[in-house]
Amino acid sequence: MNGKIRYTFLFILLFILNGISQDPTIGLIQNTPEAVNGYTLFSSNRTTYLIDNCGFIVNQWESNFNPGLSVYLLENGDLLRTTTHTNNENLFVTGKGGGIELYNWEGDSLWHFNYYDSLYHAHHDIEMLPNGNIIILAHREISYNDALNKGRIFIDSSIGIWSEYLVEVDPSNNFEIVWEWEFWDHVIQNTDPTLSNFANPQDKPGKIDINLNPNIQNYDWIHANAVAYNPILDQIAITSRNLNEIFIIDHSTTTAEAKTDLGGNSGKGGQILYRWGNPQNYGQGTEDDKKLWGPHDIKWIPEGYVNEHKLIVFNNGYQRPVPIAYSSVDIWTPPLDENNEYILEQNSAYGPTELDWSYTDDSFYSSNRSGANPLSNGNILVCEGTTGRFTEITPQKEKVWEYINPQFGNFPIPQGEIPTGNAIFRATRYPENHPAFMDKDLTPGIPVELDPYPSLCQIFQDTTSQDTTTGIFSPILELNDVYLIQNPIINEIKISNTKKRNLEIDIFDQYFRKINFKTSNQEIIHIPISNAEQGIFFIRLKEINSQRFTYIKSIKVN
Repeated sequence: MNGKIRYTFLFILLFILNGISQDPTIGLIQNTPEAVNGYTLFSSNRTTYLIDNCGFIVNQWESNFNPGLSVYLLENGDLLRTTTHTNNENLFVTGKGGGIELYNWEGDSLWHFNYYDSLYHAHHDIEMLPNGNIIILAHREISYNDALNKGRIFIDSSIGIWSEYLVEVDPSNNFEIVWEWEFWDHVIQNTDPTLSNFANPQDKPGKIDINLNPNIQNYDWIHANAVAYNPILDQIAITSRNLNEIFIIDHSTTTAEAKTDLGGNSGKGGQILYRWGNPQNYGQGTEDDKKLWGPHDIKWIPEGYVNEHKLIVFNNGYQRPVPIAYSSVDIWTPPLDENNEYILEQNSAYGPTELDWSYTDDSFYSSNRSGANPLSNGNILVCEGTTGRFTEITPQKEKVWEYINPQFGNFPIPQGEIPTGNAIFRATRYPENHPAFMDKDLTPGIPVELDPYPSLCQIFQDTTSQDTTTGIFSPILELNDVYLIQNPIINEIKISNTKKRNLEIDIFDQYFRKINFKTSNQEIIHIPISNAEQGIFFIRLKEINSQRFTYIKSIKVN
């Protein structure tokens, strides 16, 4: 039997055994030659996965914490990850975080840094700078009285608000804080002329009107959710969900200058250099001029990429004034002059008024989370956060790759069911030539999902060579010499392992909850399940060294 026929037969057999529906609902949905070959990183609860374009796990990292919320692969192969801590649940904000951790490629924890107490905490996002320092996005509590003294008008609230700020730490020097910038240093108001920050927002676009979003019923006034760094301009971009804007500030200032309107490359200190998405926030235009609705994940498109130096954002479309809500991925060119200063005409809003490119479709909507990851050839990996769906889109707006997170909490979602509870904050595709993968073992293992659906990756390619057209190769999947000695089973699972392979064995019940795990290289492997209820069981067997794997469906009877 040749390779292609053999693997076709194998996966047809898996269909029959596992009762998979005709179309996949989780895991790899689509993979075409037009997709950029590489590895996709995402965190699902306490596990971070790196998968290839076929949906197979290339590496994974286990943490003691849920993400809080972003995760990044560094150029040396280390994993930089935010964390959520359960002992800051008293905070009145979403996107709770509190810490950062670093793992090496092998999964060893290198350090963990906590940044939180009862008055402040890290949340949502971080950014590694070229010098190895880390920018942390954080909240700080502003008391009700302090906010009143800055001119804040409260509506049915007496709990104060939170100020968003950035803090830069040096991990090589005991996480010393080396730079800070805060929105609160740049707030104005036009209701109380006796206060020092009294000003007309139209005259001060570099400032934030403290009375924006007056109806907010909790601390979360601005709700920033992403930071991005531009090494050419030495500037930082910030996304605000609740103000429906993106902001760009000068990173070249000192901390002292960042509190003022002078200093840095721009000469404007910590003022906002550029803002876009909702010009009515600074007295320009109306609701009709609004461009962003609950956005996430602002980025500059890197130099050397298609659309280099432009800005890209996931525009969630939350409360967009349309009959049927939809999200979009939007790209535009920031208006810079020859001196890299942002152009703003007198008595007008920051441009542009039109997008360079925008993508949406009829089923594309995520009210929160989500991201847009530009790829070098102009394709974009889109993470539709609330549904856990990743799609790669070409500049012609064609879908060339699709994957759906198959994890609900710590449990796998059965193939064939419509997935729920599988939200992902963001996903990132790293190209196969990324420095992180140099000299790393990229042997593909098993899929994330319990019951993989056969795709072109598995069925139509030889397992001994790489497809020169697509750049995709398939792992060896068969474990045809490992089997159950008795099926149905009574009190124990008994597995024949005649070649004494070193196996990892996961056992799931009919609700796809993991009920047992074992490693063994015995010729006959015994796994007691006398306390388990009768019904269907799914057994996943993986050879540790070769990454061969198979699935067995069994039934327990009394």
